[in-house]
Amino acid sequence: MPTHMTYELYLEGDEGPPVFEAITCPNEIELLASVQDMLARRGLTSIEVRRFGVHLYTVTA
Repeated sequence: MPTHMTYELYLEGDEGPPVFEAITCPNEIELLASVQDMLARRGLTSIEVRRFGVHLYTVTA
């Protein structure tokens, strides 16, 4: 049975400061797919991904 992990996302658009959102995924492949989909669907400029406050990577449009 896979262990799901929760990640901290900081969503950045053209207006205002980054918005925090948590996401739980079964693996990093699903996480990256979800982040890329979220980036395109919401029209964001970037999403910073963290785990336990440690920066893992940033995905940009």
